[in-house]
Amino acid sequence: QFLWAQSFLVGAGRAARQVLEAAPTPVIVADFAVHRHGRELAYVREDCRPEHTREPFFLRVTPANAADLPPAQREQGHAKLDFPFDLRGVQDFGRCLVTRTLPDFEIAAIETGQGEPGSEPSWSGTARFP
Repeated sequence: QFLWAQSFLVGAGRAARQVLEAAPTPVIVADFAVHRHGRELAYVREDCRPEHTREPFFLRVTPANAADLPPAQREQGHAKLDFPFDLRGVQDFGRCLVTRTLPDFEIAAIETGQGEPGSEPSWSGTARFP
């Protein structure tokens, strides 16, 4: 089990680094810089401490065409893809990296950040795409 966890962490870190190499300029600059390359997002925070990864991340993805959403999400107008850091993230020499795969449809905007459900987010940002 340790070897699986170690290989997962190496793979997660590699995925984040690939996004950063392909898209060095973030689409959102906040507590975490958010980079997008194709269907992948990479969240990066320098000088990262454990308290920066405790709150869950929220991610709302608005499609260019609402019909691309599953029927249950059409009323909301976005796909809700929330996730905890420890599910997809790694800490690497004081830097936190976490990745998230976006849905396979044309994306008009993303809104993301961190915060407990039902409370004010500790940070958030929005990026719109042509």
